[in-house]
Amino acid sequence: IDYGHDGRHDGVTFQGVKDHRSHPPLARPGDADLTAYVDFGALSIAANTLYTKTYGPMAQGVFLQKLGIRERAEILMKGADGSLRDEIWSALARLTGAKEMGTLFKVMAIGESKMPPPPGFESV
Repeated sequence: IDYGHDGRHDGVTFQGVKDHRSHPPLARPGDADLTAYVDFGALSIAANTLYTKTYGPMAQGVFLQKLGIRERAEILMKGADGSLRDEIWSALARLTGAKEMGTLFKVMAIGESKMPPPPGFESV
C-alpha cells in the first residue's frame, strides 16, 4: 500500500511526511516517514514472472471495503461512546474516502503463481 500511479509520474516523488504534513525527507533522519510515488505498472511488469503473479493495483478504499472495514467499524461503534464513535467514523472516512486516502493510496499484492488470489483480490 502506497501512493502511486499506474505509469510514470513526472516530478518529485521522494518526500517526507511528519504529523500528516510534508517534511524535508533528509532534514532529520528518523523523524519523518519517507515515501515515493510507486509506478505500479512498472512494478507489475517486473514482478510478473513464471513463478509470481501480481494483483492490482486497486484503490485502497475499494480494497479495505472488500476486506470488510465498514462492517468492522460498525461493530466497534456499537460498543463505543459518542466521541469514540465519531473518531472511528472519521478514521473510516479518511482511510476509504474518495477525497482522502481511499483513492490516493493504491494496493498491490505479489504472490506465487500457483497460489489463490490473496484476500481482497479474489475478483481482480
